[in-house]
Amino acid sequence: PSFSSLTEKVQTAQLMIGHTFDNPTIGMEALVTPGVALPGLTTRTDGHKELALVGDAVLKLALTLDGYEAKRSRGKPLLPPLLGVSMLTLYIEFTSNILQTKASNANLALIGRKMGLDNVVIVNPSQAGMVSDKVMAN
Repeated sequence: PSFSSLTEKVQTAQLMIGHTFDNPTIGMEALVTPGVALPGLTTRTDGHKELALVGDAVLKLALTLDGYEAKRSRGKPLLPPLLGVSMLTLYIEFTSNILQTKASNANLALIGRKMGLDNVVIVNPSQAGMVSDKVMAN
């Protein structure tokens, strides 16, 4: 694939996810699977671990803030108080459960495929055009 086709794929991905990258190179790196060499991009063999860590942190922050805002807008606790259990403990457990389900690799892969993001990923030729769930989630 050429650099210009990668630029088009990043633009398509940005429309799909509703986000414009401040640095388009990050979007390019996210769409190129390990082992694919393109001029101007670092050829990765690590599966984008650093980029995945940043994405995980941003997703955790967004989901946690969503839970916080939902609790605030209702003006009441997310769950009724239980004997000997503080509301903070319940909130932390609730948020943890949301993170475990919504931010799981299986769920992220499913959402990515439903959005069609697997169609813009540039895969290593040895993968025969298949985007693995792990790559999709990252």
